[in-house]
Amino acid sequence: MLCCLLTGALVISMHAYFNVYKRAQEGWKNFLLRCNAVKRLNSLQWATEEQLQQLNDVCCICYEALDRAKVTRCNHYFHSLCLRKWLYVQDKCPMCHADILPPD
Repeated sequence: MLCCLLTGALVISMHAYFNVYKRAQEGWKNFLLRCNAVKRLNSLQWATEEQLQQLNDVCCICYEALDRAKVTRCNHYFHSLCLRKWLYVQDKCPMCHADILPPD
C-alpha cells in the first residue's frame, strides 16, 4: 500500500514538473520574446505617404500592397504585423539579412 502511494506521488510529481512547470516556463519565455519583439518594432519609424507612393511595392513577407509600413535600418519596408511576426523568430531583415535594429 505504501509503495503504491509513493509511486503515485512520484508519477504526479513528474507529471507536474514536465507537463505543468516546464510548459509554463516555456510559455513565459515565449511571452517575453514576443514583448521584446513588439518593443523592438515600436522603435522603428513608420514610412511616410510620400515614401510609400514612391516605392509603390508590396510587403515581401505577405505580398500584399503596402498601405502602411515600418522602415528598417536597411531601408526595407514591411507591414508592421508581418515584421512583428518575423521578429518573433529572428532579428535579421528578410530581404538582405542585415540586423533590423541597432545593437543595444
